[in-house]
Amino acid sequence: MENLEEKNSNELKVSDVIKENITSGMKWAKFLNILMCIAVAFMLLAGVMVILVSSITSLGSSSAVMGIAGIFYILFALIYIYPIKLCFSGIRNVKDAFQYDSQEDLESASDNLRKLLKFMGIVTITMIAIYLIAFFILFIVGVASGFSAYNSYNPQL
Repeated sequence: MENLEEKNSNELKVSDVIKENITSGMKWAKFLNILMCIAVAFMLLAGVMVILVSSITSLGSSSAVMGIAGIFYILFALIYIYPIKLCFSGIRNVKDAFQYDSQEDLESASDNLRKLLKFMGIVTITMIAIYLIAFFILFIVGVASGFSAYNSYNPQL
């Protein structure tokens, strides 16, 4: 009995101020998530349009590069569907948790937030790695082309 009272006294309390702050934040999250849905729709549309234009035009290798860029647009748009889903689920869970005083929904909301932040962290680390690799490759290509241009102007070397 004493152990049960001790356990209940250590529970986290969600005050009205916390509820109001989180509810206000969820409104902004919903707004930003809707904008993200619109951005993903435009990315998908742009990817399809770039692929169509590249297949219609006969620009040689430029056409192939455009087609690949269109495919990347579509892939990036598809990657962002998962965090949008997580965010909408989290918003719904927070709303239900505060509306029905549901501990389970609040735990689901925190789990969705954890998954969202983990996913965005992984995407960020991946993009930084890609940028570093691309920078290194461009640096090597630039140095190599600089040497070849220098040697073509100075044939005695």
